Amino acid sequence: MPPPTNPGALSWPLSSPRVGQPFCEYLAGGKHLGIDIYSTNTDVLAAADGTVTRTGFLCTDPYSHLGNYVTLSHNIQGKPYTTDYFHLASIDVAVGDSVNKGQKIGTMGNTCTGDVHLHFALKQGATYTNPCLFLPEGAGGIGCPTTPATCSGF
Repeated sequence: MPPPTNPGALSWPLSSPRVGQPFCEYLAGGKHLGIDIYSTNTDVLAAADGTVTRTGFLCTDPYSHLGNYVTLSHNIQGKPYTTDYFHLASIDVAVGDSVNKGQKIGTMGNTCTGDVHLHFALKQGATYTNPCLFLPEGAGGIGCPTTPATCSGF
């Protein structure tokens, strides 16, 4: 069953966003389990109120190229979700911190990738969910397809 949709439950993690790589598109080695977002503003913002559950750096092989990353846990529509923010130039939060929707958590970068962008992923449990289903529609939503709703990995 596809997840419920709630446009606006999440806010865009970058201002003036443009989606470059859509959700669940095939890439070399597997599927793209999030969306790549580009912007001229590099402040990365929490997409919802939550708690920082992981931060770090991972760049070990072609399939583990997160770079600097932050993971937040959230309660959205009464269900637990996590959001991931990859390829950060800097991290401004620590594990255990509470964050508010729209709070700066880092700076967009290109760690372990070729170009400056934010890879943004949404999970409910172990299921990757299309973040476009939860992001506001409108200017930022242009180029953010809402299908498929979920995606399994490699």
